[in-house]
Amino acid sequence: MVDPSFPSVVVSSHDVSALAAAGRLGTAFAFGVVIALIHRLFRWGDDRPGGLGTTLILLCVIVALVTVAIGESTARAFGLVGALSIVRFRTTVGDTRDTAFVIFSVAVGMSIGAGYLTAAAVAVPIIAAACGLIELFARNHGRAGRIKLKVATVEEGEAAMKQLIPLGVLRSRIHQGGSARKSQAMELTYTVWLAPKASPAAILEKLRQCPGVQKSAWQSR
Repeated sequence: MVDPSFPSVVVSSHDVSALAAAGRLGTAFAFGVVIALIHRLFRWGDDRPGGLGTTLILLCVIVALVTVAIGESTARAFGLVGALSIVRFRTTVGDTRDTAFVIFSVAVGMSIGAGYLTAAAVAVPIIAAACGLIELFARNHGRAGRIKLKVATVEEGEAAMKQLIPLGVLRSRIHQGGSARKSQAMELTYTVWLAPKASPAAILEKLRQCPGVQKSAWQSR
């Protein structure tokens, strides 16, 4: 025979209803999808299936669930922070804009989990508009990125960069340079601004054909 007091063991007196929980988590999922789409547009379609876009969706839902669990209890808030602090991530975020979208997803998930749907609904289009303005500004002034070169001499690096102008490199400047480890070669990093239709892959292919260039790599800013 089931103990009548069993439900009180597994269910808190402050537990939300199943309908409320489903509503908040479902809304968080929908907002997460919107955030992932904004991220995909803002990153010029650079995100791949299963990449950060998927993480943004799951993160929004999970943070909403955590916020629902915390409720208005300060003790639960500190307890969950302590429990989550044991998680360690070794994947580095290569673009600061990706970090901004992670924080965006966390903030929206927290707002929805706490019941502040209006705040989340107002924030998403405002952030989307801000992303659109930033992309418009970037298109007018050139998309920024960095090219890392390993060359024999600085002069060869400068000569290679001049050959990229026909490929859509609007302008460039050296960001840092130094001697390569265990080698007599130089490692140079250039900040470059690209035309909207410029292809980093085509630029790297051209650099591989330049005399003196031993290695080249592209890094989005």
